[in-house]
Amino acid sequence: MIYLLLTAIHNYSDTLRYLRRYEEAIKGLENAIKIARQIGDDISLLLGLCNLASIYIEIGEFEKAEKLLTEAEQMSKSLQIEALDIYVKKILMAFYSKGDRDEGTALRIFEEIKELLPKIDSRATLIDAVLESAESLLLLGKIDLAKPLIEKFENILEESKAFDFRLKYYIIKAILSHKFQDKQAYIESLKKLGLLRKDLREDEKTRYIEYLAILLGAIGKKEGMKKMISRLMENAQKEMFNLEIVRLTLLKGNLERTF
Repeated sequence: MIYLLLTAIHNYSDTLRYLRRYEEAIKGLENAIKIARQIGDDISLLLGLCNLASIYIEIGEFEKAEKLLTEAEQMSKSLQIEALDIYVKKILMAFYSKGDRDEGTALRIFEEIKELLPKIDSRATLIDAVLESAESLLLLGKIDLAKPLIEKFENILEESKAFDFRLKYYIIKAILSHKFQDKQAYIESLKKLGLLRKDLREDEKTRYIEYLAILLGAIGKKEGMKKMISRLMENAQKEMFNLEIVRLTLLKGNLERTF
């Protein structure tokens, strides 16, 4: 029964995060971590630590994120489960590319991720790790490293059905094809993004606009990028999502610094 409760809390917290209700998502994950510690469920504990750290990275609470990731990394070494190890590493890479920016450490972690990728059996875990790593590389300005990573797993990425995976993949493909002057691939990526736009839920529309802002920044259309981010911030202000405003401000800073 307790394990079902933990799963429910994690799933609900994920939903709250997608809905930009970060305060509630944080409380849910804090409860999940507390329960996991009490019953000695190391896997649920590690996932809770990572998911909470990921939120803290997005809202600029880098010291809190670092503390959680330090514990998660130590646990991952003890558990020796490759799928969990790569999960921790992709969030660590995000930390060093978005938060406490340390290009050398981020790239070292990326090399460790590359070694783990062929060992991952779960397709969803593999796709997630590839796309998150590629996104971190883009924020570090390492587009040349993102290109072979995406190309190596292109067949698997093309087959993905999940909205978030497809959105990130098409955006990354558009950025890479624009950078390396592959006009046909760029146009194809834009067409797929256009098709993806149909019949979106409100939370999906928000993520779509956010990644479109990333694309605009990457291809040199900075004013368009700023307008997209401003539009999201206006919506967040109307709904009084204070932590979403903080997150978007940090995102804007990261994009301006990178592109």
